[in-house]
Amino acid sequence: MRVTVESRVHRILRHARQFKRCSQWTEVRSLKSEPTPLNKTEKLLGIFENIPSSIDELIVITTESLYWRQKNDWEVAKYSNIEKVLWPELPKDKAQSLSIRMKNGAVLVMPARDGYWSSFTRFINRVCDDLDPGWYARQTPLQPR
Repeated sequence: MRVTVESRVHRILRHARQFKRCSQWTEVRSLKSEPTPLNKTEKLLGIFENIPSSIDELIVITTESLYWRQKNDWEVAKYSNIEKVLWPELPKDKAQSLSIRMKNGAVLVMPARDGYWSSFTRFINRVCDDLDPGWYARQTPLQPR
């Protein structure tokens, strides 16, 4: 049985103090005046505020993608287009972002402050594996013991 993205959000992200569950764009104060980048088939599941009450570095979580503010535009990482989540170059207690390699070769850098990059890594890995069983096994080569 496939686990839904909604279930993954509930299981993995709900405990973060920066996570807010919402289903309507207008429920989020910092988004009310912004046009939505979501397509008609996507369902908004929640937001993650790297900076409280600010649109800067805000992550929008949907049933199909992750969106985040990059300067004055929205970056999007559609789950089905993600090739791999890259391990941060900094020590894990200092990492402030997560690099996501897309199937087209582009590397997107998503802000994930206060150590929450690991929660997002887990979330993305689980969601991509749910959508494409075996995805995670193909990403992590087994290391000899």
